[in-house]
Amino acid sequence: MKRFMHMSTLLLLVLATPTSVHAQAIPTPEAIEREIIIQFSPGTLSLPPGRTQARLEEVSFQVPTLRSVLQLYNTDTIAKAFPAFKPADTLGVSRRGEAVKLSDLSEVYKITLASDQSVGDAVIRALEQLPGVLFAEPNGRAVSQVVYPNDPYFDNPSSSGSGGNQWNLLNTGQSGGTADADIDAPEAWDITKGSANTVIGVIEVSGGVRSGHPDLSGKVSGDAAYSDHGTHVAGIAAAKTNNNTGIAGVDWNAQIVSQQIGDDPSTYSAIMDAVQTYDSDILNNSWVTCVAGTCLDPVPQPRYSTLVRRAFANAYKLNVVSTAAMGNYNTTNTYYPAGFGQGIIAVGATNRNDSRWVSSSSSGSNKGNHIDVGAPGQDIYSTVVGGYGWNTGTSMATPHVSGIAGLMLAVNPNLYNDDIEQIIRMSADKVIA
Repeated sequence: MKRFMHMSTLLLLVLATPTSVHAQAIPTPEAIEREIIIQFSPGTLSLPPGRTQARLEEVSFQVPTLRSVLQLYNTDTIAKAFPAFKPADTLGVSRRGEAVKLSDLSEVYKITLASDQSVGDAVIRALEQLPGVLFAEPNGRAVSQVVYPNDPYFDNPSSSGSGGNQWNLLNTGQSGGTADADIDAPEAWDITKGSANTVIGVIEVSGGVRSGHPDLSGKVSGDAAYSDHGTHVAGIAAAKTNNNTGIAGVDWNAQIVSQQIGDDPSTYSAIMDAVQTYDSDILNNSWVTCVAGTCLDPVPQPRYSTLVRRAFANAYKLNVVSTAAMGNYNTTNTYYPAGFGQGIIAVGATNRNDSRWVSSSSSGSNKGNHIDVGAPGQDIYSTVVGGYGWNTGTSMATPHVSGIAGLMLAVNPNLYNDDIEQIIRMSADKVIA
């Protein structure tokens, strides 16, 4: 076991400076910017009988000032964020068979403002101060954490045992790297190659995993949509291995569940579906939430979401391991879900020389006190929709840790998620960057 746990580039980077729940269809980005996610105390409002959505004037309020505030900010409609939610959905069973209480979403709503109105701090503050309001926050979306390289050619050593393109798994110094600046994958495979009973949920912003890829076929379930990003992430974690095709995955045998996310309610649903419908043991999250209107900026503004946090809290209580990308902006700003804390393994990215990956003043692995571990993230070769390709970012670092968690569960399925997080942190090398 000691040999397996010592994975030399699963680096503990000291980077700090010193049951299925179904949401509504995902709205367009423009519509999301006009939406508020809000939870009321039971009985605070009621929609017309048999309806899950209504215009403001059709809704009955127990708190009169609530209607006044919503009128002031030109509210158009109020809708159940989870119209199919049932009381039974608050009951869950963890991977170890323990009964747990999950979030009650029956009183969570989407409030949509008129087309000429956007959600600002003023309306959120006004709603939070009203009786009957448990929380209010802007709806939002997330952005994948990958930097696409623009160089068409990369060195490809072909001699036996060189590690080839996958320096992240076996680094012999190819392409100017440092020998052994890898995750010691062959040493781990001497102990286990993973188990088909392990399920890794790949949670993706746009698209998901290409189930028909030759190196992933027979391993993928879940959402049918696919993208280069999700397929690349899945290949790193669990591509088919020792099959005379393509690349090796960290976990040879783990199964993949592909789940696509959009706005916050769909993110909540995707996470819960991955856990409760598809029995995921591990959730890989190579994305960050962002303030509406900034998601495509070179450095988007980080955004905390209570609703998304609740999904991860449920997953944690169900004994699921969650890994999350730190972000690619070379900053100490805290991005989520990596910054949520308990129940999250926050992953930064390293290069082939055992250093924190940095490309420019605004492009590089984020740093901060909440980071748990770093893993290879620069110039990573993996599966893409049309074959194979290189990508860079904390998106690529995160599935290394997800794959390692899968190998650990293959050795000992009774490990708790906290055990896995602490073993990974304690067994990694310490690098100051």
